[in-house]
Amino acid sequence: MQQQPQWSEISSKKRYRLARQQDPRLPASPQQAFGNDWPGLPAAFGEERYETVDQVMAALARLMQQHPQWSEVSVTKRYPLARQQDPRLPATPQKTFGNDWPGLPAAFGEESVKRYKTVDQVMAALARLMQQHPQWSEVPATKRYPLARQQDPRLPASPQQAFGNDWPGLPAAFGEESVKLYETVDQVMAALARLMQQHPQWSEVSVTKRYSLARQQDPRLPALPKKTYGNDWPGLPAAFGEERYKTVDQVMAALARLMQQHPQWSEVSVTKRYPLARQQDPRLPASPQKTLGNDWPGLLAAFGEESVKLYETVDQVMAAFARLMQQHPQWSEISEARRYQLACQHDSALPKDPSYIKGWDGMSQLFNPKMRYPDIKSAFFAVKKFLQKTNGMKQDITPFDN
Repeated sequence: MQQQPQWSEISSKKRYRLARQQDPRLPASPQQAFGNDWPGLPAAFGEERYETVDQVMAALARLMQQHPQWSEVSVTKRYPLARQQDPRLPATPQKTFGNDWPGLPAAFGEESVKRYKTVDQVMAALARLMQQHPQWSEVPATKRYPLARQQDPRLPASPQQAFGNDWPGLPAAFGEESVKLYETVDQVMAALARLMQQHPQWSEVSVTKRYSLARQQDPRLPALPKKTYGNDWPGLPAAFGEERYKTVDQVMAALARLMQQHPQWSEVSVTKRYPLARQQDPRLPASPQKTLGNDWPGLLAAFGEESVKLYETVDQVMAAFARLMQQHPQWSEISEARRYQLACQHDSALPKDPSYIKGWDGMSQLFNPKMRYPDIKSAFFAVKKFLQKTNGMKQDITPFDN
């Protein structure tokens, strides 16, 4: 420690890490290495922790004299500052001293704040603060209460926990009656219809965004209508008077209409096209396969495009790929995997994963076709020739000689 006097200015944890960098024989976890024999880092560095509350309070008083600016921050922020200056202060004084610990305000010589003990006292304090700060009425009660606590620390941090069933809720505590939600789905739908007439521009956004806007206008709309009304809740599209399409014909008619309106969609795949269509027409089901079951013909057919029949044999795949390579010789400069992806984009009959085709044994068939033997007989003779050449083998190894 004499070689590193500046270490005394940092915590014992950081100091120990620096020490391990200088001496790798120091264990990474001395507590685990030495068990109950380990006295702790402060003691290991020759700095015992304070053993009594009085010692802690004396140290804090001394530090407050040296740093009067600390009085401008809360005691919870002040104590870590104190520990940086005096590592003999325990990290968790409540745990160290148990019931003897009076709390941080008292330890710093400040009387503990006496909390309000009744709901009436809290409500009276809130009423007084609202008179002093009328602008608070513009923010919701949930944001208003933290502002009130900054002005009056006697307000409990969690009034629900402090008063239990006696707590009426923040709106009532601020003298505001709790908003009574609509009791039926019909009332909700009537409110939404009225708001849609007042705000026709909402039709341009999704139903989820629309409902959020509606709730800002009418707080009687529940935040979670599904939870509020259970099985009676028909879903947001129906609540806004937009029923989902129930048949394949309705879906296909809608898609045909949208394709006429947006011909540029033909340039993207049907999997990307369908989400675009749903943004324009929320009556389209999110999962048509799940909604329409076996009646659903697939996206290609739904957009009026016949499903492409994939190649069924290895020869068909190899011929198509060879043809495309002749048309696009520049593909030889890119990776084999990327080359095949481009081929699939140019010929939709090429399967993205040809492993299901009988006789398929890898992409090497496409990229090195001359290296493949056309049949099993040729392969056997090639093996025989190789063995005869390398081992001097003369006997036959295959019935194909005859």
